[in-house]
Amino acid sequence: MNKLNVLFITEDFSRYVQRSIVYLCHALADLVNLTVWHEAGPITDILQQLRERPDYILLNDLRKEHTPLIDGLANIDIPLGAILHDPHFMKDKRKEFYNLNHVKHIFTIYRDPFLKWYPEFVDQMHWFPHFAETAIFRDYKLERDIDFMLLGCTVPKYYPLRKSMLEHMRHREGFFHREHPGYRNFTTEEDVELLVDRSYALAINRAKIFLSCDSIFHYPLRKYFEVLACRTLLLAPASQELFDLGFVPGIHFVDVTEQDYEEKADYYLMNEAERRRIADAGFELIHGRHSVKQRAKQFFDFIQQSMQE
Repeated sequence: MNKLNVLFITEDFSRYVQRSIVYLCHALADLVNLTVWHEAGPITDILQQLRERPDYILLNDLRKEHTPLIDGLANIDIPLGAILHDPHFMKDKRKEFYNLNHVKHIFTIYRDPFLKWYPEFVDQMHWFPHFAETAIFRDYKLERDIDFMLLGCTVPKYYPLRKSMLEHMRHREGFFHREHPGYRNFTTEEDVELLVDRSYALAINRAKIFLSCDSIFHYPLRKYFEVLACRTLLLAPASQELFDLGFVPGIHFVDVTEQDYEEKADYYLMNEAERRRIADAGFELIHGRHSVKQRAKQFFDFIQQSMQE
């Protein structure tokens, strides 16, 4: 059987703060004939420049920072899919786009919010959760010389629990915090200085305990996957969506609330055997079920099956 020809239209994330799309492209390229396109323009002009006509077109998230503006998608006969990252953002604009351009598949990162806010598109929904590039997010076997770590945005409007964690833990010995470096491209030197990509994973691998949250939207955020992939104990809230992804509280991570995170952080700092047991199980979960290669294979299998229907 000939390989599927897939056109993936996305902005260039090769130097961006968060590069999971780049790693997804690498993994997909092992399974399909993948063309990655970064330029805006009419889809008819783009298709004329390709060596082979695509069997499927995938768009990254519709935010202008994620996907260039493409005209004429409603007038082609090629199946079209779109990734949905932040379902709370631009709901009406997204719905209009899906309808006008006859989007066949919506690959939503977060299942339950999609079902809540986009019920009319449930037949087009395909759950496409976060993943970890396990060549980057892994156990580097570094010395665990940081007791408590909190990395990322702590704006209370969206992350009130992280803000509480920061305020209560920041003066404690052994606590390490670095704010989100910003949504932009970074130089190689900045990657190291500001803990981006591999440097971010290396930092996580130094922590005994990593504190985080799932935002006011209760999303199973990328940190749940990346922290566990580094064999670091994660303290963060649980949710049904996480449970359905295989994340079992007390087995793979530690479920916390605003009332008990500090008590649990102290407990697991003192109880190394339990901390390692949960961190080991979390590591196995991500490397066994949620790597980028596995997510790419799930996408490939789904598209291949849909083409045969």
